[in-house]
Amino acid sequence: PTPELVLQGTTAAGGSYSFTTNTGYFIYTPPLGDAGTQTFTFMASNSTGVTTQQVSVSVAAATAPVFDTLGTQYATTGVSTVFFVSASGTPAPVLALAETTATSGYTFSPDAGRLNYTPPTNDVGTQTFTFTASNLAGMVTQIVSVVVSHVPATAPVIDSIPNQATIVGLELNYTVTA
Repeated sequence: PTPELVLQGTTAAGGSYSFTTNTGYFIYTPPLGDAGTQTFTFMASNSTGVTTQQVSVSVAAATAPVFDTLGTQYATTGVSTVFFVSASGTPAPVLALAETTATSGYTFSPDAGRLNYTPPTNDVGTQTFTFTASNLAGMVTQIVSVVVSHVPATAPVIDSIPNQATIVGLELNYTVTA
């Protein structure tokens, strides 16, 4: 005969699991307080007998996110600059760009932690980018400063002109470039 399945007992927090007796389908989502080992005792019975089995589930503790250190970054107007932010934690934290003082020219890829920034001329000075890293154990913030300077001005330079020769009465043609 087909056995009847029952979840007989558990050490897990109430509301963190479900068990469907007619299919045997079991779901467990450990809350923060269930770190350690939790046990589940299942029972199967029919007219010929009863059997039980205890299953242990090791639950790793969640750890709050921590950003890897990233110092001041430097950028030049009109020139693309890339930097990466990263954080550790369990489960892996989700990164986000929360806010910035930059006016435009930036994109952030959270999955890679990659910020691409091409500062416009009105962003000269220090701009900040505020990132968050979050998981079920918490959220932390990191502010990255980017010092933006103008493209350096360069004095004009005349391309080298080799010495020339001509004869009286003949026209000398030459193009000077800089």
